[in-house]
Amino acid sequence: MNTLSWHLNLNINSVRNLFSQIELPYEIDCYVCSCGHNEIIIKEQKGILDYICLHCENEFFCNANFYNNNHSWYEPIYELFDEDFILYLKPNVYYDENNKIIRAAFQIKVPKTVDLASNKIIYTDKDIFELEIDQFGNYKEQLHTNFNLNGELTEKEIMFYKYVSQEDLINRNFYLTEYKKSILKELKNCKYAFNSKVALKTSNLKEYCYFIKHNNLLDLEFFKWKNVEILPKDEKFTILKALDFVMNYRKEKSLKKLVFDNYKFQMKEYKSYDLVYIYSITRNIKDINILNRMMNLDFYLHREYINHPTNLCQFIKFLTKNFSEKQIEKLFISYKQAEMFWLNDSVLIFFEIANDAEDLVLSKCKKENIHNDIIKYHQMLLTKKDFDTTFEFDDKFLKACTNILDYEIKLPTNGIELYDWSNKLQNCLSGYCRIIKEKQTIVYGFFKDSVIKFAVEIQDNKIFQSKSKYNQDLQDKEMSLVNGWFKEYFEEKISTENSEKDT
Repeated sequence: MNTLSWHLNLNINSVRNLFSQIELPYEIDCYVCSCGHNEIIIKEQKGILDYICLHCENEFFCNANFYNNNHSWYEPIYELFDEDFILYLKPNVYYDENNKIIRAAFQIKVPKTVDLASNKIIYTDKDIFELEIDQFGNYKEQLHTNFNLNGELTEKEIMFYKYVSQEDLINRNFYLTEYKKSILKELKNCKYAFNSKVALKTSNLKEYCYFIKHNNLLDLEFFKWKNVEILPKDEKFTILKALDFVMNYRKEKSLKKLVFDNYKFQMKEYKSYDLVYIYSITRNIKDINILNRMMNLDFYLHREYINHPTNLCQFIKFLTKNFSEKQIEKLFISYKQAEMFWLNDSVLIFFEIANDAEDLVLSKCKKENIHNDIIKYHQMLLTKKDFDTTFEFDDKFLKACTNILDYEIKLPTNGIELYDWSNKLQNCLSGYCRIIKEKQTIVYGFFKDSVIKFAVEIQDNKIFQSKSKYNQDLQDKEMSLVNGWFKEYFEEKISTENSEKDT
C-alpha cells in the first residue's frame, strides 16, 4: 500500500463557498479513498456519518484533522502510519536551476481544506525527510518528523554517553537508509549529476556526492583515495594517470613498479589509498636508490593528523635544505619506528612557521632535535605575532564553557593563553593559533584546581581528538566526562519544529 484514505471534517463557514456572507449551520465531511474515489458531503453540524466507499467498500479512513495538527508529528512516525506505507513512500526530486541544487523530499499529501465553489479538495505536502545536494557535492539531510533515532544507539553508547552524530544514526535507521537508496535511484534516472558520469555509477549517496565534488575523477575506485584534493582540479584523471601524477611523472622504471606495488598494498591492507607520503618524497628526494628505499616505509597510519595534504611535502623540502638525502632517509626510518607524535607534531608546527622559516636552524637530523628546534623557533615567532591574536567564538561554543564535577571548561581568549596551555601540556597547541582564529577548529581546555589537565579539539561538530599531557590519550573516566559534556552542548537534536513551517 503506497496511498492512504483520508477523512477531513470542516466547518462549512471556514471554507470558500457560494454563501460566504451567511453563517451556515453545516459541516463538511470530505472522503478521499485510496481507490481514487473522492466525495464531499455536506451535513448538519456534529452529525455522525458511517461512510463506506461506494466504489471499493473501503471503510477505513485516516483522520486528516489529526495530521493537520503540527503537534501530531512529534510522535514517532511508526505510531502515525503503517510501516509498509512508510517504507514504500517515493521521493519527489527536482533541480533548482538558479541555485544549482538538487532537492529530494519524501512527502505525504494530506487533505487540508476544500473549495466548495469549485468542488476541489486542496492538499498540503507534509515533508518527512529531505535531502539537498549542491553543485560542489555538499549535502544536507533534514528530518521533519520523529524516526526515533535514539533507538539506534547501542547499550554501550548510552552507558558511556558516547557521541553519535545524527548523520550516523540516520545511516543506521532501516527506513531512512531505504529512503536514501530510493533517492539515489531517482537521481540516476534524472541524470542530475553536475557533469560527473561516474556519479551515475555509484552505489550510495555518499559516493554520489563525492564524485560530484570531484567530477574530474573518472574511476569509482577514487572513492577510496584520501587527499585527492592534491590532484589538479582542471585535469581529468584515470587511476593510472593519477598515479603518474603522484610520482611526479618520473620515468624510473623501478620507481614506477614500487608506486604501483604500494598502491595495491594499501588498497588490500587498508581498503583505501593515501598518496601524501609518496607525493612528498618523489618531489624532494632526487637519488633514485634512496627514494626507492624510502618507498618501502609505510606511513599510512601517520596521515590522520597531518591536517593539510601539502604540509608533509613542505616539511621535507625544508629538510633537504639542511640535510643530505641519506640523513633524511635515516630520519624517516626513525619516524616510522617511533610514535606518530614526532612526525605529525613537527609537520603541523612547521606549517605554521613555513613562510617565516628563513632563520630556522636545525641542529641535528634527529627527530627529537628537529621537533625541539621547530617548537623553540615557533615560540619565538609567537612573541612577535600570535601573542596579539584575539579569538572570537560563536555563542554556541561559549555556552559550552561550564563546570562539570571538578573540572572547569574554558576556551582560549588569545594567543598568549593558547601558548600557555601548550607549554603546560607539552604539545603543539600553540600551533593552532591560525586555524582557531580562522574558525577551522575549536579547542577547549579542561582545568582542575586551575591547572589544565587535557584539551579537546572539535571539528565539524565532532570530537576530533582529546589529549592530556605529552599527547597521551584520556583515561576512560575522563573520556566519559567529555562525551557527556559534548552530548549536552553539541549533539544535534532531532527537531520536528520544521514541520510547523510547512503550513
